[in-house]
Amino acid sequence: MSDQAKFQKMLEVLLLLDCQYGRTIAELSERFEISQRTVYRYLDTFKQVGFVIENTNGYFKIDKENATVQEISHLLHFSEEEAFILSKAIHSIEDTDEIKSKLVNLNKIYLYRMTHVDNIPHILEYGITHRNSPKANKNYISIGDSSLIDNRVSTERNITNGSEEIIETIKIGDFIPFYFGFRTPMLYVIQNGFNGVIKREPNEIIYCVTNVQHVIENDLLFYFSDGHTTNKEFTKIFNSSKISEINNIIDFEATKFKYWKSDSDLDLKRRKEAEFLVKDDVPNSCILGYICYSESVRAKLLKLGINEKQVVVRENYYF
Repeated sequence: MSDQAKFQKMLEVLLLLDCQYGRTIAELSERFEISQRTVYRYLDTFKQVGFVIENTNGYFKIDKENATVQEISHLLHFSEEEAFILSKAIHSIEDTDEIKSKLVNLNKIYLYRMTHVDNIPHILEYGITHRNSPKANKNYISIGDSSLIDNRVSTERNITNGSEEIIETIKIGDFIPFYFGFRTPMLYVIQNGFNGVIKREPNEIIYCVTNVQHVIENDLLFYFSDGHTTNKEFTKIFNSSKISEINNIIDFEATKFKYWKSDSDLDLKRRKEAEFLVKDDVPNSCILGYICYSESVRAKLLKLGINEKQVVVRENYYF
């Protein structure tokens, strides 16, 4: 195992130790497919770099009551948990180590899934369900391009992680796609009724929002692409092993552009439509919140029982 892989594995163990009741050695060993001896060695390493590891009847967890963590959280605008993990990890690495530059705050990488407002009650009960799911919404209102959706069902893509080697092959229709940004070309088509798509008003369209970290914590299988996944010529697709390199793979500046026609950058539209693909259903517990166009729609969502902090109005997310 390379040094970077070991470091990533140790960070993952640290994240799992950040819990209320603790984890057993056997649980950690099985979860990360490492020996119990290796788990103990990791715990010793954590102690050596300054972590306080609590052991209650064989259940291990990290003590986060630390003034340094609180201070760093305030200064860097990370949550307490993020600051805790990152500060300890970063200070335990040599200044020359390139891994420092590859640390990614996955809580800050947001994912957006558009849906019709009338689909929200079903989502609140069952989550975002795949069309083939036993929990699929029988009254689902589609707002996308049906020809494109049907094409995705049978479209196979090779997972290469940016190399020439084919690691595996997937059908993109088996996944629920999210975008990394808003005001997408597809939204433009939907709001204008182009390509045979039923024209929808902004008040009909809701963004379901999550982030990469939430997807990982919900143990969902995922892949991500550096452009629209149906573009076989230029778009590359990556598996979860490359998530630590996502900032170097996704052109996040492109995903933020309001428009995508550029004589100097003919590839901008493809990169703006980079996707995050989640296998099967996305549980409601994975959804952080909802974005809508107006206060009237927000009031409608709040009547469904959604916490007011989870619904925000963003007119600039629409055309």
